[in-house]
Amino acid sequence: MAESLAIAASEATGAAQPTAVTAAASSQHSQRSLDLEFATTMQAVEVALASAPRTMRIRGEQWAQRLQLMASVTQPLFQKDRNLHADLLLKCIQEQAWTEPLDKHPPEGPLPCLPRHVACSLRKARAERLRASRSQGCAEVQRPSDSLAMAAAAAVSGKPEARSSVGLGMPEVSVAAPPAYAALAARVAHLELQNKQLRRQLLEARNRPGPEARPRTPRPRTPRPTLRPASPAPSAHSARGAFAAPAPPHSEAPCKAPLAAAHATAAHSTTAAAHAADPPARVRAEVQGPVSAPGPPPPEGDTEAFLRYLDAFQNYAGSLFAPKLDS
Repeated sequence: MAESLAIAASEATGAAQPTAVTAAASSQHSQRSLDLEFATTMQAVEVALASAPRTMRIRGEQWAQRLQLMASVTQPLFQKDRNLHADLLLKCIQEQAWTEPLDKHPPEGPLPCLPRHVACSLRKARAERLRASRSQGCAEVQRPSDSLAMAAAAAVSGKPEARSSVGLGMPEVSVAAPPAYAALAARVAHLELQNKQLRRQLLEARNRPGPEARPRTPRPRTPRPTLRPASPAPSAHSARGAFAAPAPPHSEAPCKAPLAAAHATAAHSTTAAAHAADPPARVRAEVQGPVSAPGPPPPEGDTEAFLRYLDAFQNYAGSLFAPKLDS
């Protein structure tokens, strides 16, 4: 009798050990799947926060940090509630509207469980997504190797794509873009539009003539006074009166002041030369012959040419005042 009881106990123990191992393995698998689901949802939350408005991004980052503190929990009940919080956070960011209990700042202490009606609506939405993904996976046709790049482009652009398979004649449906990537693509399109508008405005501003680009009207220039050569043999009184005459009517212009001063200097020097002329100077002037008129004055700004013109003018004036020797 005792032996039969021992045999029955050993058989029950042997049968319970595989059951316990199977339950532990299934529990670990369930925990890993819940952790993987939470990590995937939080990655989608980070992508959605990158394109969210500033006010929503601030509160969303606070809730994301609070939920990251529960990434290492091992109780299945807490793991499921944590995943529901992450799903609700992603939904609020995508819809840009906060719902209970995320409409407030995260609590300081332990995170309470979601209300029953909120948890039920989230579970129902998740079940519908799983059902839709399974039906789409069953209806999807085998793709060629180059369809991965097309699927990535469709995920970024957010536009559905359909093309027929080679030899099958049936349309090939691409991978639909997740909502987070769709929001990111919309943000990129908005930034590109702003960039084009700013570049257009900059180009118009460059092409528009400003006040400094207007053509300047030339100022009327005052005509320069011309010097008339005197007679070949004028008297000292007439030459003195000719060079001591008042300035021309346009001498009050600022640009003619150097020329008037030069004329006055030349007249003074020629008068002094006439009074201090000696017989050797008169002889030298007679030997050299008549000096030609210096001509019109040089243009303004050329200092060396003006000095040469002044020397020639002095020589010419001296020749006018030098008396001829009697034969």
